[in-house]
Amino acid sequence: MVDEADTTDDGEPVEVKGRWYSRLSPQPLLQMKPFLTAVEDYVRDRRTAAGGAPVFRAHPGLRSVILTDHVSGSFFITAGEELLEREPYPRFGPIATPEELTGGSAAALISHGAVHRRSRAFAAAVLGERREAWRPSLEAAVEGGVADWLASGSVALDAEVQRVLSRFAFRWILDVAPDDADVRAWQDNITTLVTDSYVANLIARFTLPRLPEEAVRAAGRLVDVARSSPHLGRLRALGREHGVDGDELLHQLVFLCAFNIGGGISRFATPGLLRVAADPALGERLRGELSGWTWEDDGERPLLDAVLLESLRLFPQPRFLHRQAVRDFILPSAAGRFRIHRGDLLVALMPMIHRDPTVFADADRFAPQRFLDDPSLGEKVMTFGWAPATRHEFHCLGRHAAQAVWRQVAARLFSGFTWRTPTLDFHVNHVRDVDPVDVVLEEFTARGEASEGGSA
Repeated sequence: MVDEADTTDDGEPVEVKGRWYSRLSPQPLLQMKPFLTAVEDYVRDRRTAAGGAPVFRAHPGLRSVILTDHVSGSFFITAGEELLEREPYPRFGPIATPEELTGGSAAALISHGAVHRRSRAFAAAVLGERREAWRPSLEAAVEGGVADWLASGSVALDAEVQRVLSRFAFRWILDVAPDDADVRAWQDNITTLVTDSYVANLIARFTLPRLPEEAVRAAGRLVDVARSSPHLGRLRALGREHGVDGDELLHQLVFLCAFNIGGGISRFATPGLLRVAADPALGERLRGELSGWTWEDDGERPLLDAVLLESLRLFPQPRFLHRQAVRDFILPSAAGRFRIHRGDLLVALMPMIHRDPTVFADADRFAPQRFLDDPSLGEKVMTFGWAPATRHEFHCLGRHAAQAVWRQVAARLFSGFTWRTPTLDFHVNHVRDVDPVDVVLEEFTARGEASEGGSA
């Protein structure tokens, strides 16, 4: 049976065009690098080869149906589990996690079915239990980072935002302070790539870097730190309610802190902060709105919220979302309808979907003003796998907390400090969204103490 997918387009549905490779081909592995490091070029080439359609087949690691327009992306996000479900594998698209670092535990991000539901319910219970601690934990972590930055006079923003937000995560959830080096070693090695090609996987096994022993030791130390949490008794009680206990519970808590919170938020926070830092006029407008800001401030800040939305639009997390077709159905798009078959893996490329010019005028430009001029555009931003009409448990549990964290960090930086920003290149053609990735903010100074040459 084919579901018409609630579309009013009367055009005849067509098969998705594009190329998939056999399980004996190395191409799935070879295509992963351009997909991750030059996605704009990759999409343009594959889309052209498929006749220019916004929905096409490609094989970056896994046989995929790639979605690049807002119509198909919105359908993907809001479709219920009767059409699209998580993959029945312990991975997130082509991203898997080494058991040596996870202890074989199945965190919600990389699980499916009943295991996913219990892990997700446990994570939700933990976030709810620790809700009241997020603000003081964030303040302590950020102010500690700020003190370091003022002392050195510079900020390696990407690394420092990840360090500070990881400190915040462990303090918030567990009230502990692991070694920064252990957290970074875990984060730098927690993902690995998989393909659906036997040959490609064999090549990867012998060519990709081996998991460092230090990362394995760091994972063990992080589990020990989690075990020392003063809240562990209560967290274990929550875990037992949802079928998560023992070392698995400890590993899931580490994953929640180091990956979901500490790593996940920093990936969209850094390019968004740099976008404002590179625009002196926008920075001054933002400082004016933030006059009098404090950590307890929950007041309306329309420009700050618009900057957040524009950051989420251009630098979404996750960048790629994967869901598998449960049955045959017809997928709507901006250029007609496509036949999707049971078992097809649909991949929503959020950077492309959020740059659809039929939805966002001058879509490549960082322009927060668009959300002030037309507040309804905010509902078109589908970051963290979420949209207002979402009817399934696919979206990020902590999306609201993540946005609140970004809002507070941005407010603290732009209300209190100035710096000199080097020339930056912003684009979606790279998985990290900005070059250079290791940008340093020089002459980092508290406002009122800056030299005449400082800017932000």
